[in-house]
Amino acid sequence: MGVDYNFSYAALSGKSGAEIKDAPRVPMEALPIEAFAWMSGEWIQRTESKGRTLIIEESWNAPAAGMMLGVSRTSHKGAREGSFEFLRLRCLGRQVHLYPLPGGQPREPFRLKSYGSDEAIFENLEHDFPQVIRYWRDGDKLRAS
Repeated sequence: MGVDYNFSYAALSGKSGAEIKDAPRVPMEALPIEAFAWMSGEWIQRTESKGRTLIIEESWNAPAAGMMLGVSRTSHKGAREGSFEFLRLRCLGRQVHLYPLPGGQPREPFRLKSYGSDEAIFENLEHDFPQVIRYWRDGDKLRAS
């Protein structure tokens, strides 16, 4: 986990809604979990702000048994506590959902809105914030907004 992949995690920005408008619809004919293998790995972002270092780590395991599991931790360097989130990406027949569990607490799933070979956009318009979560690959970096 010592490698800095410059993971850009901005899931709370809420600024990706415009990108969905023009995104192609997902062909939902049995999209296999292996289609999301590009998300696998350990991703770290370190951001300096006002003399403090924010560290966001996110790790996704390899696809297996119709799902991928992830975990995210956010902390400040030297802090005694931080926040965490468990994540599950599940493909079941024609449905693909992202299940975030911030602080380990279940939330309603986000439905896959659009998919490309290195991008996935999930949406839940009934959720207060965020309503859209986007993951994409940018070279050797995983990005999220």
